[in-house]
Amino acid sequence: MKQTLFVLTIATCVLAAAGASAQTTLTAGDIAVIGINTDNPDSFTFVTLIDLQAGTEIKFTDSGVLSTGLFRPNEGAVMYTAPSAIGAGTVIQFTGIAGDWTSANDAGVGTSGLNLSTSGDQIIVFQGASTTPTFIYAAQTNSTAWQADATSSNTSSLPPGLVDGTTAVAVGAGSGAGDENDNAQFTGSRDGADKATVLAEVSNAGNWVGSGSALTLDTTPFG
Repeated sequence: MKQTLFVLTIATCVLAAAGASAQTTLTAGDIAVIGINTDNPDSFTFVTLIDLQAGTEIKFTDSGVLSTGLFRPNEGAVMYTAPSAIGAGTVIQFTGIAGDWTSANDAGVGTSGLNLSTSGDQIIVFQGASTTPTFIYAAQTNSTAWQADATSSNTSSLPPGLVDGTTAVAVGAGSGAGDENDNAQFTGSRDGADKATVLAEVSNAGNWVGSGSALTLDTTPFG
């Protein structure tokens, strides 16, 4: 009997540990950034395009991507941890380190949280370590075009594996590297549609509006 109880206890602990560490492994386009305010206080919104398991961790950084495909280091990053199962179409907003949001604690991109620049910046979404990231989505406000390299805190190349217009969007005021919008958000349809259609809509810069004043970011769900 004691041996049976011991085996059951071990099995219960293993299952509990597995449940605690379970999370959704994301691929490019599984979430999309849909709003950015670089005017203080910094904030942004994203939409989930698949269901997320409780405990799913997603990192967001304003560190640009170098021509090598690695991050320009030491700007800042935050991490969202899903507190429960999150359904596809849910819109989530970052307004500061609190609740489900923590500093990402990743030295490669910085551990101080976000400090978005009104001269133009990025929100690059990834999972894993910054040295071996899985890029999920990217949005930038400094230009309507991605740069060849991240030569400053305002610029970024297109992250490897992402496609502008599909899994990335550049929503500046013009095509120059400094033709920024301080703030911008998606203003297209949020009606029910398949993932590919939503990505195409959100990743079309023509469906965004830019502003020199902070925007009230829309958290209406999709679908």
